[in-house]
Amino acid sequence: MPGNINTPQAYIAQLEPARQVPFLRIWHILQQYIPKGFQEQLSYGMPGFVVPHTLYPAGYHADPKLPLPFASLAAQKNYISLYYMGFMDETVLEWFAQQWEQMTGKQPDIGKCCLRFKKTTPVPDALLAQLAAKLTPEQWIGVYEKGLGR
Repeated sequence: MPGNINTPQAYIAQLEPARQVPFLRIWHILQQYIPKGFQEQLSYGMPGFVVPHTLYPAGYHADPKLPLPFASLAAQKNYISLYYMGFMDETVLEWFAQQWEQMTGKQPDIGKCCLRFKKTTPVPDALLAQLAAKLTPEQWIGVYEKGLGR
């Protein structure tokens, strides 16, 4: 990735056109449905949404200078990854997996907090919209702090 990538728009612009289309489809859903309070920015080298320090001064525990990450989207070599930290909440993860399976007939390709979209993955836009809107910044902070044992 070129070193002059410092905004979500620059990240997207450097993608080859065939990868921009599916990437933008998911990115636009996130932009439209992520609740107010999250801030759009390049986070860990990927377009994403964070809880700004104005809402959560403690920042990310691994590096408190960084805002608390929430969701990021990355174009990997063979797939697109949605890093959705809200999956730390088991009820959100279980709800999503069940809904995905009902809508697609398949289980989602999910890692810890990573949902992978391969070329053949059906993307249920309405479900992604519901997922994006599922947690407010305050709810996400609560899930995050619970996970840290605070």
